[in-house]
Amino acid sequence: EGAVTNLGRIVSDAGRIGLSAALVNNSGSIDASSAVAEGGRIFLKAGNSLVTGAGSSIKADGVTGGSVTLYADDAARLDGAISATGSAGKGGFVETS
Repeated sequence: EGAVTNLGRIVSDAGRIGLSAALVNNSGSIDASSAVAEGGRIFLKAGNSLVTGAGSSIKADGVTGGSVTLYADDAARLDGAISATGSAGKGGFVETS
């Protein structure tokens, strides 16, 4: 039960962000990127619905790409930008379900 709503900015210098609730809403920015190491990991899990707005940004970029997992048991309505890009070497991984 419960809900998580991000309307602003969530940044992790350690490169790991995880949010879990019945309803997950992101209209802001979630950033677990690194300019000097492998990309971060972002995991958003909704027991019911996961929604990312048109202006949202989810980034796990790095020297090698990171990992973004967006998962909903019921419905995922994804809009906005999702990135797990590598600046040198192999790219990252984005999974939506």
